[in-house]
Amino acid sequence: MSEWILADGHVHLYACADRDLFLEAAWRNLSAGARGLDAARWDACLFFTETARDNAFDTLCTAEAAALPAGWRLRRLPEDSAAAVLLREQDGAALTVIAGRQVISSEGIEVLALATVRRFCDGRPAAALLGELQAAGIPAVLPWGVGKWLGRRGRLVAELLQTQAAPGLFLGDNAGRPRAGQCHPCSGAGRRFFREPTRCPCRGQKRVSDVMVLPWRAHSARTGRPQIWQRGS
Repeated sequence: MSEWILADGHVHLYACADRDLFLEAAWRNLSAGARGLDAARWDACLFFTETARDNAFDTLCTAEAAALPAGWRLRRLPEDSAAAVLLREQDGAALTVIAGRQVISSEGIEVLALATVRRFCDGRPAAALLGELQAAGIPAVLPWGVGKWLGRRGRLVAELLQTQAAPGLFLGDNAGRPRAGQCHPCSGAGRRFFREPTRCPCRGQKRVSDVMVLPWRAHSARTGRPQIWQRGS
């Protein structure tokens, strides 16, 4: 197993995006992170978090060569079920892509369902959605966002973190959160943080991908589904 996992935990690949530019930017930024860590061995990982109207992961898997830029090849990873594929470029770039969904609850709370090809309907109560994900063994993330954790929604997030079982429920932090301003409602409560990116400009100033660079050490051995990686110390 690689010493480091560098992951983007909140990825949207929209139909209008230039896939060549998208993959190039993701690989370039994650590679820069590896150089910053002086990591001799590492893997690059993208967690797709698609909305109900997007199907980029399905398109990559079903169209394969037709859906990929020139020079890229897709290899399925049967040991990780249908939710993960490996994209490899002829010059050596390699990205593990893991399927997932972004779901909006009836209260306006954003929930990320990771490492799954299942689809979920928007508009359900957040507690019911998190309960379904937990029962199915699907990791869930509550991502921070401007205004999402204030007022009524902020109180609901705090309540969910108190009532929902801890295993499999993560908080999504990102570099855009004011450190002197809004804090996570459970800071210091022992929850794991799933770090998310801020939007980074790609070549030509196009913004097609949310790319972060963070080291993650393997939290558990690979089993039959993609694992969540705990942030390295």
